[in-house]
Amino acid sequence: MIPVTALLSLKGKSAIVTGGARGIGFAISSRLAEAGAAVTVADLDAAARS
Repeated sequence: MIPVTALLSLKGKSAIVTGGARGIGFAISSRLAEAGAAVTVADLDAAARS
């Protein structure tokens, strides 16, 4: 997989990801953070947090 930093930089940007505790939302949150964004994750599934 190509490092996301080779594709773009999100330093100084913020992102809010809903449904980010697992699955696609988790993957998106991880890649945004890898690119340098400050990521806030919101999810209603309390069991997925742990």
